[in-house]
Amino acid sequence: MNCTYIFFIILSFFILSINSTTHWFLNNEGKIQAQMDSIYQLRRPYDFLALIQQEERAKHVEQLKKELLEQKAHIDKNEDKDTQLEERIYRTYTDCILAGRPLTEFDLYSSSTFDLKSIGINIEEHVNFEATVNSENLQTPDCQSFTELPFSMFLLEHLKGMRFRENLTALPEEETPLNDEQDPNIWGHRVSEGLSKNKTSWVLYTLASQYWRIKGNTQEAVECIRRAIYFSSREYRYVVLFHLGNILHRSHESEDAAIVLHMALDHYKRSAAIHEILGCVYATVGYYNESVLCLENALHISSKDENLKKSLQHTLNELRAYQKKHDEWLKFATEALARTSYSRDET
Repeated sequence: MNCTYIFFIILSFFILSINSTTHWFLNNEGKIQAQMDSIYQLRRPYDFLALIQQEERAKHVEQLKKELLEQKAHIDKNEDKDTQLEERIYRTYTDCILAGRPLTEFDLYSSSTFDLKSIGINIEEHVNFEATVNSENLQTPDCQSFTELPFSMFLLEHLKGMRFRENLTALPEEETPLNDEQDPNIWGHRVSEGLSKNKTSWVLYTLASQYWRIKGNTQEAVECIRRAIYFSSREYRYVVLFHLGNILHRSHESEDAAIVLHMALDHYKRSAAIHEILGCVYATVGYYNESVLCLENALHISSKDENLKKSLQHTLNELRAYQKKHDEWLKFATEALARTSYSRDET
């Protein structure tokens, strides 16, 4: 009996793990081998019609994939055909979707600011542009030195991007307009002088945040815009939330940016700028249906700039076509996978 027991123990060492397969192919060496992760690994390998249909699905999925890649390449190379329009748009605070710009990461993270004059804010009442400035003794708007803020959920501390704001980074936004001031260093000095006289002005903190965005100092930009949120009235809360959403998005915290921008829309839904940048955010994370909806809203409530409207419409058409084909590809790919032996549910 002991011999029999020992025999079976020894025999167990020679037993190999065996996996069954119904799909075999000829490799480069001319040998036939199994392919376990194939879509032809069917649950009903004896069903010839199922095999033929699976082959048709596979061909269709591959064709859709090819068309999607070609369409994406077409979108990416659709360069701006009106460079003067692009420059003018930058000068007039329009954001996000520029005339014919490709749908790439760079463009979807484009710089955006809000024209305070368009909502009745007179910047000259907050910044003294007439005062003489000594270029050898320029100050920077250190927002933290002007006001200390308490911890508050009102300041969106629950968002990851805000909790770890010291880790936020973004490229300098050198194209950001500065009203009539040409030198950003002088601009920053004037804003700092204004804050030294009025430490509770949300307008000045917003302008200070804009200065730091130009310099590429995202941490300081966030600290300034936090104070702008704290001191802003409900009437203008959407403006500062718009700026914060832009900062988070450019720092690749797009999910947080979407939350903040939706909060901005809760305060004011008729802002084309907010809808545009939210469309960019959604396109960045791959939510094309939501992106199209946001851009349609922006198009509906945008200004009378016909060139900008045409640019937005063109981008919308590209997004709609891409999303339609993407949905079709996903449908057929899912159906093909459901026919394999890896799917649990019988179809």
